[in-house]
Amino acid sequence: MNDATGKYTDRLNEFDSFIRIEQAYASLMRYMREAHGALSFFVGGDNVIAVVPQMSEAEYGAAIDHVSEDADVELKVGVGHGPTPHDAGIAAKHALEDCRYDGTRVEFAGGEH
Repeated sequence: MNDATGKYTDRLNEFDSFIRIEQAYASLMRYMREAHGALSFFVGGDNVIAVVPQMSEAEYGAAIDHVSEDADVELKVGVGHGPTPHDAGIAAKHALEDCRYDGTRVEFAGGEH
């Protein structure tokens, strides 16, 4: 989520913050499953991991837009791939850090699309 601390946890009580995050997760999970056959998993805090087929930046953007419209929560997406799920997750984590640093919505690890 984009600045969950500043937008939710610093302004809402713990339970209402949790509700906002869960609403965004449910919206994303449903959209990604229906639109792309993807599996999305909440992994704590404000983080979700999704196992997806190859998707374009525009397709990730459409998912972000859907969650924004449906749950009023802004997302950032770091995309990674690798020979193991662990490698893909680490690559995605670094791509997400690039989003945060550059102020972008979607970043692909290693600049790959």
